[in-house]
Order: sequence, then C-alpha cells, then structure tokens
Amino acid sequence: MQMVATSLDRPEESAHLLKNERAHRIGKLNVAVAVLTRDRPAMLARCLHSLAELRVPEDTKVSYIVVENGDSGQAQDVTDEFAGGLKDTEVMLRHVPKPSIPAARNEALRAAALHGADLIAFIDDDECAEPEWLRSMIDRFRDSNLELIGGPVSPRFDPHDGSYWMRRAEDGLRSYYENRSRRAQQQLENGQQRRIMIVTNNWLGDMRLFTERGLKFNEDLAASG
Repeated sequence: MQMVATSLDRPEESAHLLKNERAHRIGKLNVAVAVLTRDRPAMLARCLHSLAELRVPEDTKVSYIVVENGDSGQAQDVTDEFAGGLKDTEVMLRHVPKPSIPAARNEALRAAALHGADLIAFIDDDECAEPEWLRSMIDRFRDSNLELIGGPVSPRFDPHDGSYWMRRAEDGLRSYYENRSRRAQQQLENGQQRRIMIVTNNWLGDMRLFTERGLKFNEDLAASG
C-alpha cells in the first residue's frame, strides 16, 4: 500500500495566531521538506521521486531533509540519486541511529533551523506527494494567519487478486481516511479549526513554533511519535 499526501483548495488546518504576520508571509520563503525513513529504500525512492515532481510556487526556495532513523545506511544511495536529479537544490541526509520517531522528527527540526528555514513540511517515506501538495499549503500559509496547515492522506493499493477479507480491509481503510477528511472539512467550514487533528505525515509548520517557542516532539513517545 502507498499513502498519498493530497492537496485541496482548502486544506485541513488548525492554528494559533502570531503577531506581525504579513511581513513574514509575503516575502521569499525558505521551505524545508522533511522525510523520515527506516529500512525502506524502495518506498523512500518512490516518495522522493514524487517530491522531484513538485510544482514550487514563486518566491519560494525548497530544500530537502532525509532523516534515516536507523544505522543500516540504506537511505544513502537513494538520497544521493535524488539529489543528483535536482538543480540548485540542497538535499541533506541526517542519521538518528536509535529507533525513535520523535527523535528523528526533532533532528529534522534542528536541520531546518540550522538551514534558516521559514517553514518545514513533513511527509513519510510510505507516501507520495501530489504535484500541487506543497504549493497548496504554502499558498494557504501566505493567505492566512495559520501556523500549522495539514492536508488529507488517502491510501492507494496495488492491483491484486486478494481474498474477500483483504478487499474488505482495504475498503475499510479507505473509508476511514475519507471520513476523517470529510469531518475535518466540515469542522473547517463551521469555524472549528482548533478541533481539527493534524498528523505529522502531511503538514506544514511555521518554524517559529520551534525556534522561538521551543516546541519539539516528545521523545518519551519513541514508538508512537
């Protein structure tokens, strides 16, 4: 199964307001896209291939951070191949040897801060991004006072002749994601942005949340993230 980070005209979103927003949002933005991976080079390659096809908006500089959460070294060749296909785009590979989802995400935050990123976007290695994925969230960031912007994720299954129960399981998973997206859209339309759950496999965040407010992922939750 491959998950797909999709983009909508009005993405799922949630926010607390910051001061002096317009000057921060109308100029050139430095955006870091972070991908976490662990021993899944084929999936990582598919994810990075989709990122290479992103349509980046004007006045936006994009860099990529791949965080390998493990010590196998399987991400090196895939990341090098991805970097070789990009022009004038920085690709960083970071290693967090001990398995820990929040520690790997915090490493991505550190790398983005050192790189001077204004925004950071997260996507997982088992996902592919639609070409308009990043543009949709950046455009929404520029046109709003939002600090976090999240989008829906939908599952796609490879064709197979699986059993009846496998097909039922796939239908159930597909329905789960569709219902969650529909509920978030309804909350947005009802002005209930603060009640929308944003998960870290498809979101864009203002780096000031982490550099100025000191937010980080709880590394006591190593397995769940």
